[in-house]
Amino acid sequence: MSDVSGQPSLFYHLGVRESFDTANNVILYHDTDADAALSLKASSGNYYFILYIMTPCADYFCCESDAQRRASEYMQPNWDTILGPLCVPLVDRFTSLLKDIHVASCAYYKETLLNDIRRAREKYRGDALAKELARIKLRTDNTEVLTSDIVINLLLSYREIQDYDAMVKLVETLEMLPTCDLADQHNIKFHYAFALN
Repeated sequence: MSDVSGQPSLFYHLGVRESFDTANNVILYHDTDADAALSLKASSGNYYFILYIMTPCADYFCCESDAQRRASEYMQPNWDTILGPLCVPLVDRFTSLLKDIHVASCAYYKETLLNDIRRAREKYRGDALAKELARIKLRTDNTEVLTSDIVINLLLSYREIQDYDAMVKLVETLEMLPTCDLADQHNIKFHYAFALN
Protein backbone atom coordinates (compact mmCIF):
# COMPACT_ATOMS: atom_id res chain seq x y z
CA MET A 1 0.00 0.00 0.00
CA SER A 2 3.01 2.31 -0.03
CA ASP A 3 2.26 3.46 -3.59
CA VAL A 4 -0.53 6.04 -3.25
CA SER A 5 -1.58 5.70 -6.90
CA GLY A 6 -2.22 1.97 -6.44
CA GLN A 7 -4.27 2.25 -3.25
CA PRO A 8 -7.72 2.63 -4.88
CA SER A 9 -7.17 -0.52 -6.92
CA LEU A 10 -5.89 -2.45 -3.91
CA PHE A 11 -8.86 -1.36 -1.80
CA TYR A 12 -11.16 -2.50 -4.60
CA HIS A 13 -9.53 -5.95 -4.55
CA LEU A 14 -9.81 -6.07 -0.76
CA GLY A 15 -13.53 -5.30 -1.13
CA VAL A 16 -13.89 -8.14 -3.61
CA ARG A 17 -12.14 -10.47 -1.16
CA GLU A 18 -14.53 -9.36 1.58
CA SER A 19 -17.53 -10.09 -0.65
CA PHE A 20 -16.29 -13.69 -0.87
CA ASP A 21 -15.93 -13.85 2.95
CA THR A 22 -12.15 -13.93 2.69
CA ALA A 23 -11.43 -12.17 5.95
CA ASN A 24 -7.70 -12.70 6.38
CA ASN A 25 -6.23 -9.74 4.55
CA VAL A 26 -2.85 -8.22 5.33
CA ILE A 27 -1.79 -4.71 4.36
CA LEU A 28 1.94 -3.97 4.30
CA TYR A 29 2.93 -0.32 4.36
CA HIS A 30 6.42 1.15 4.07
CA ASP A 31 6.30 3.76 6.82
CA THR A 32 7.80 6.92 5.35
CA ASP A 33 5.08 9.36 6.40
CA ALA A 34 3.52 8.96 9.87
CA ASP A 35 0.36 10.97 9.03
CA ALA A 36 -0.31 8.99 5.86
CA ALA A 37 0.27 5.73 7.76
CA LEU A 38 -2.23 6.68 10.48
CA SER A 39 -4.80 7.75 7.88
CA LEU A 40 -4.37 4.52 5.92
CA LYS A 41 -4.54 2.43 9.09
CA ALA A 42 -7.77 4.17 10.12
CA SER A 43 -9.36 3.44 6.75
CA SER A 44 -8.18 -0.16 6.57
CA GLY A 45 -10.97 -1.53 8.77
CA ASN A 46 -10.48 -5.04 10.10
CA TYR A 47 -7.44 -5.88 8.01
CA TYR A 48 -4.11 -6.84 9.50
CA PHE A 49 -2.01 -3.70 9.10
CA ILE A 50 1.78 -3.96 9.27
CA LEU A 51 3.99 -0.87 9.15
CA TYR A 52 7.60 -1.50 8.28
CA ILE A 53 10.76 0.50 7.75
CA MET A 54 13.90 -0.18 5.79
CA THR A 55 17.24 0.50 7.42
CA PRO A 56 20.23 1.92 5.52
CA CYS A 57 21.68 -1.61 5.50
CA ALA A 58 18.55 -2.88 3.68
CA ASP A 59 17.06 -4.68 6.70
CA TYR A 60 13.30 -4.55 7.14
CA PHE A 61 11.81 -3.99 10.60
CA CYS A 62 8.26 -3.80 11.83
CA CYS A 63 7.87 -0.83 14.16
CA GLU A 64 4.52 -1.06 15.86
CA SER A 65 4.80 1.64 18.51
CA ASP A 66 5.22 5.38 18.09
CA ALA A 67 8.50 5.33 20.04
CA GLN A 68 9.97 2.76 17.67
CA ARG A 69 8.87 4.79 14.67
CA ARG A 70 10.32 8.00 16.07
CA ALA A 71 13.64 6.25 16.77
CA SER A 72 13.73 4.95 13.21
CA GLU A 73 13.27 8.46 11.78
CA TYR A 74 16.65 9.56 13.15
CA MET A 75 18.52 6.47 12.08
CA GLN A 76 22.06 6.70 10.97
CA PRO A 77 23.78 3.98 8.89
CA ASN A 78 25.26 2.31 11.98
CA TRP A 79 22.04 2.35 14.01
CA ASP A 80 20.88 -1.05 12.75
CA THR A 81 22.46 -2.66 15.79
CA ILE A 82 20.50 -0.33 18.08
CA LEU A 83 17.18 -0.64 16.23
CA GLY A 84 17.40 -4.43 15.93
CA PRO A 85 16.52 -5.16 19.59
CA LEU A 86 13.77 -2.50 19.64
CA CYS A 87 11.87 -3.62 16.54
CA VAL A 88 10.76 -7.00 15.24
CA PRO A 89 12.17 -8.06 11.85
CA LEU A 90 9.42 -7.83 9.24
CA VAL A 91 9.85 -11.47 8.24
CA ASP A 92 9.35 -12.62 11.85
CA ARG A 93 6.25 -10.46 12.31
CA PHE A 94 4.77 -11.65 9.04
CA THR A 95 5.55 -15.29 9.87
CA SER A 96 3.84 -15.06 13.27
CA LEU A 97 0.83 -13.38 11.67
CA LEU A 98 0.54 -16.14 9.07
CA LYS A 99 0.64 -18.78 11.82
CA ASP A 100 -2.21 -17.01 13.62
CA ILE A 101 -4.21 -16.75 10.40
CA HIS A 102 -3.60 -20.45 9.71
CA VAL A 103 -4.99 -21.41 13.12
CA ALA A 104 -8.05 -19.23 12.61
CA SER A 105 -8.67 -20.56 9.10
CA CYS A 106 -8.31 -24.17 10.31
CA ALA A 107 -10.97 -23.53 12.97
CA TYR A 108 -13.25 -22.01 10.34
CA TYR A 109 -12.60 -24.93 7.97
CA LYS A 110 -13.38 -27.48 10.71
CA GLU A 111 -16.66 -25.76 11.50
CA THR A 112 -17.59 -25.59 7.82
CA LEU A 113 -16.79 -29.26 7.35
CA LEU A 114 -18.85 -30.25 10.38
CA ASN A 115 -21.80 -28.18 9.14
CA ASP A 116 -21.54 -29.76 5.68
CA ILE A 117 -21.68 -33.27 7.19
CA ARG A 118 -24.73 -32.39 9.29
CA ARG A 119 -26.45 -30.69 6.35
CA ALA A 120 -25.79 -33.69 4.11
CA ARG A 121 -27.30 -36.04 6.69
CA GLU A 122 -30.42 -33.87 6.88
CA LYS A 123 -30.76 -33.36 3.13
CA TYR A 124 -29.81 -36.70 1.54
CA ARG A 125 -30.69 -40.36 1.98
CA GLY A 126 -29.31 -43.62 0.64
CA ASP A 127 -26.99 -43.46 -2.37
CA ALA A 128 -27.24 -39.66 -2.58
CA LEU A 129 -25.94 -39.40 0.99
CA ALA A 130 -23.14 -41.88 0.23
CA LYS A 131 -22.03 -39.78 -2.75
CA GLU A 132 -22.14 -36.58 -0.71
CA LEU A 133 -20.17 -38.18 2.13
CA ALA A 134 -17.54 -39.40 -0.35
CA ARG A 135 -17.22 -35.84 -1.64
CA ILE A 136 -16.93 -34.45 1.90
CA LYS A 137 -14.42 -37.11 2.94
CA LEU A 138 -12.07 -35.95 0.17
CA ARG A 139 -11.78 -32.64 2.04
CA THR A 140 -10.46 -34.37 5.19
CA ASP A 141 -7.03 -35.15 3.78
CA ASN A 142 -5.37 -32.73 6.22
CA THR A 143 -5.02 -34.17 9.74
CA GLU A 144 -5.19 -30.67 11.22
CA VAL A 145 -8.89 -30.48 10.39
CA LEU A 146 -9.78 -33.92 11.75
CA THR A 147 -11.47 -33.67 15.12
CA SER A 148 -13.48 -36.22 17.04
CA ASP A 149 -16.68 -34.28 16.18
CA ILE A 150 -16.01 -34.58 12.47
CA VAL A 151 -15.10 -38.27 12.68
CA ILE A 152 -18.13 -39.10 14.86
CA ASN A 153 -20.46 -37.27 12.48
CA LEU A 154 -18.98 -39.13 9.52
CA LEU A 155 -19.40 -42.43 11.38
CA LEU A 156 -23.01 -41.61 12.27
CA SER A 157 -23.71 -40.68 8.67
CA TYR A 158 -22.20 -43.93 7.39
CA ARG A 159 -24.20 -45.85 9.99
CA GLU A 160 -27.39 -44.17 8.82
CA ILE A 161 -26.91 -45.48 5.28
CA GLN A 162 -25.59 -48.81 6.63
CA ASP A 163 -22.21 -48.39 4.93
CA TYR A 164 -20.29 -50.34 7.56
CA ASP A 165 -17.32 -50.89 5.25
CA ALA A 166 -16.83 -47.12 5.03
CA MET A 167 -16.95 -46.90 8.83
CA VAL A 168 -14.28 -49.58 9.15
CA LYS A 169 -12.09 -47.99 6.46
CA LEU A 170 -12.35 -44.57 8.10
CA VAL A 171 -11.24 -45.81 11.52
CA GLU A 172 -8.49 -48.00 10.06
CA THR A 173 -7.22 -45.04 8.06
CA LEU A 174 -7.12 -42.99 11.27
CA GLU A 175 -5.14 -45.79 12.98
CA MET A 176 -2.51 -45.66 10.23
CA LEU A 177 -1.91 -41.92 10.61
CA PRO A 178 1.16 -41.45 12.82
CA THR A 179 0.16 -38.05 14.20
CA CYS A 180 -3.52 -38.83 14.79
CA ASP A 181 -4.78 -40.51 17.95
CA LEU A 182 -8.50 -40.21 17.25
CA ALA A 183 -8.93 -43.96 16.68
CA ASP A 184 -8.05 -44.55 20.35
CA GLN A 185 -11.02 -42.58 21.66
CA HIS A 186 -13.74 -44.70 23.26
CA ASN A 187 -16.67 -43.33 21.26
CA ILE A 188 -14.84 -43.96 17.97
CA LYS A 189 -13.85 -47.47 19.12
CA PHE A 190 -17.51 -48.13 19.92
CA HIS A 191 -18.65 -47.20 16.40
CA TYR A 192 -15.77 -49.21 14.93
CA ALA A 193 -16.79 -52.30 16.91
CA PHE A 194 -20.41 -51.73 15.88
CA ALA A 195 -19.40 -51.63 12.22
CA LEU A 196 -17.26 -54.75 12.54
CA ASN A 197 -20.15 -56.58 14.19
